[in-house]
Amino acid sequence: TRDGQIKKYQVISSRIVYDGRPAVQSIVRDITEQKQNERDTQTLVESTVGILGQELFDIIVIKLCEWLKCDCAIIGEIIAEDTVKAVSMVLDGAPVKNFSYNLKSSPCAETVRQCYCVYPENVCALFPENSALVEMDAVGYVGTSLEDRNGKTIGVLCGISRNRLHLTKHTQNV
Repeated sequence: TRDGQIKKYQVISSRIVYDGRPAVQSIVRDITEQKQNERDTQTLVESTVGILGQELFDIIVIKLCEWLKCDCAIIGEIIAEDTVKAVSMVLDGAPVKNFSYNLKSSPCAETVRQCYCVYPENVCALFPENSALVEMDAVGYVGTSLEDRNGKTIGVLCGISRNRLHLTKHTQNV
């Protein structure tokens, strides 16, 4: 592009006859975001191959922060009806240990209900009783529920930002 960005396009062409003469008809679709999401997913997979346990969780939250361009990421386990305990958490690039929060006063409750939830902005205004979000001065939130093999929700994976989140349309799929 004029500003130096590289774009990826998918072009589908077919030969047709137009006004009695052979011609080519093409459909062009911008797939730049889709390809970036595929690269991000591949990077995550490649960086976690062979890693198990806590190290795997720690790498996932770090990569999630990088990919979403957010300040905080959490893999949380629901340990009681209303309590989520962070299995792994990173805030401003540093690991956070022994963090837990009330599920009902957080956007994660909506994530558990819907399996995926996005608040690109105003998350503190929507959840003013959540002291962790208020203390962090959070603006954006995105989360997905984590399920066991039987489909039971056992936790959440979320990213939190001090700025408006600019997510691609393929974020949920990734």
